[in-house]
Amino acid sequence: MRIVYLDADFASATGETGPRSYAFSRRLIARGHEVTILTSDRLLDLPSDAGRVFRTTVDGIPGVAINVGLGRASSRAGRMWHHLRFAWHALRYLLRCERPDVAYVISPPISAILPAVLVRWLRGVPYVLEVREIWPEVPRGIDLLRSRVLFFLLRRLAILGYRTAARVVALTEPAVHHIQADIPLDRKVVRIGACCDLDLFAGGDGTAIRAAQGWTDKFVCLHVGPMIRATGLEAILRVADSLREDEQFVFWLVGSGEQRPQIERDIRDRDLRNVVIWDDVPRTQLPDVLAAADLGIMTMRRYRVLEQASSDRLFDYLAAGKPVLLNYSGWQRELIERHAAGLGTTLGDYGQFFKNICKLCDRPELRASMGRNARRLAETTCHPDLLVEKLEAVLTEAVGKPTVNPASDVL
Repeated sequence: MRIVYLDADFASATGETGPRSYAFSRRLIARGHEVTILTSDRLLDLPSDAGRVFRTTVDGIPGVAINVGLGRASSRAGRMWHHLRFAWHALRYLLRCERPDVAYVISPPISAILPAVLVRWLRGVPYVLEVREIWPEVPRGIDLLRSRVLFFLLRRLAILGYRTAARVVALTEPAVHHIQADIPLDRKVVRIGACCDLDLFAGGDGTAIRAAQGWTDKFVCLHVGPMIRATGLEAILRVADSLREDEQFVFWLVGSGEQRPQIERDIRDRDLRNVVIWDDVPRTQLPDVLAAADLGIMTMRRYRVLEQASSDRLFDYLAAGKPVLLNYSGWQRELIERHAAGLGTTLGDYGQFFKNICKLCDRPELRASMGRNARRLAETTCHPDLLVEKLEAVLTEAVGKPTVNPASDVL
């Protein structure tokens, strides 16, 4: 098959977005398919003289990067504008390139649905829509989208995307159920879960980091990820404050984001000497960082909509063989507790979160068992080789499905 893989945030194996698109595209090529990545300039290092459309190759994967300044947009309005520009130029490319057999489209950004729908109508190219986050429900659920008009328009766009796609791929069961509610009696929605970078995280060694930091006899609780409002890092700071007199605890935050200055002020004001902040580290160094920790922590604010989401970081922890502690519930808690790979918490229950940290600190044999189970879970359910077989079948079905008359795609 000739496949155009439309992912505005595509990155190489060392990029910040995780292995999914990179792993899938490489494996599809290895299976004999012709894959072209259609992406933006956000996560790729383009030369300074790159034109609007820049042809490149990423580790043997042919790519077309649309240079619209997406990586330089800082404000919310600026990002929205650049995403629309990206959608427009992606449409122009798809109308002019050699006709693909199928397009594989990643959302968000939800604007990626626009070129997919139009190319389906104008050239009869079927597309498969992968929904990594439910839009616009997620931004509304975390108070980022308050305009009723904009929410209505984005909601109609999402439904149009679901109904015109030959197949819809969701990463979690809650997402599958949510999407199926918008396309009743249609069995086109399939789940292809998140994947792990098993090879990358197999060789992590945290000995040097622990020795350099003086953590050889410490219980190190690690959080890696963006320091933004939705992440809810205040939960970790509260626990650190409660355990300030217990010198065995270290709370290690790795990342950056809009909330980092506030977090640093809180640490100084509370004199939390058991909290350490590091800048983002390259993905190639992440295995050593995770290996240096005793526990991987994931937190969120009291936004129940996020309990349906899928986080790459969870699967990094699993691939690294680390026990995982969540301060929330949902499918992720059910997954790690069912496989005895970690513990979850009722969303917002600080007392339960505190008790779980102390429990895991006091029981090293439990942590070791959970770590082994975490790695086993990653190997048996999240390996890209297993998931790409299902994706290949979905794409093949999409190519063989007759194109529906555009007039039937009613909103």
